[in-house]
Amino acid sequence: MAKYLLLLLLVCSCADKVAHNPHPLSKTAKDTIIDLEKTATGFGHAIDTAVAKNVLYKHFRNKGELIEAELDIATFDAESPENLGKKAIAFLKLYGNKLNGKNQYLIDYYHCEPFANGNCVRAHFAVISETKDGFEIVNEDCIPSTFNIDSIVNYHDKTSFFAHDYECANQKRKASYRIHFR
Repeated sequence: MAKYLLLLLLVCSCADKVAHNPHPLSKTAKDTIIDLEKTATGFGHAIDTAVAKNVLYKHFRNKGELIEAELDIATFDAESPENLGKKAIAFLKLYGNKLNGKNQYLIDYYHCEPFANGNCVRAHFAVISETKDGFEIVNEDCIPSTFNIDSIVNYHDKTSFFAHDYECANQKRKASYRIHFR
């Protein structure tokens, strides 16, 4: 009987400790806080991948960038005067978690030479926010492109992204980070 009571006490005390530590990297991760240029002022409309992709493409098209999905690899001429020096945008992912309970979302995308590939072509990150005019990009390159996102944790309406800084040339993980937006 004493064995069972001791085991029950041990299990309960361990379970209590786990509940207060929402992510295993939190003890070793460096905290980084990113201030958003604009906060969400919208009405809580839903966003999906198609909307996020359209917002991203519209944002960069207005800046004169190319949209890789609209280019034909067989006929594209990077050396032509209208394309020379331009970069292309390719949507990758919408992270479906709202940032801090607001109608803001993180996306990643490629922003590189058209049809570039390889291990060291790194994703860029931006924040899409709902404003009174609809969804728009409010923070471009808000997280360094050398970062890889490992996981996302929502804890009491606070969003934390656990990421690591990756040195591609040497294939080395440099440091772990816990990223917060405010």
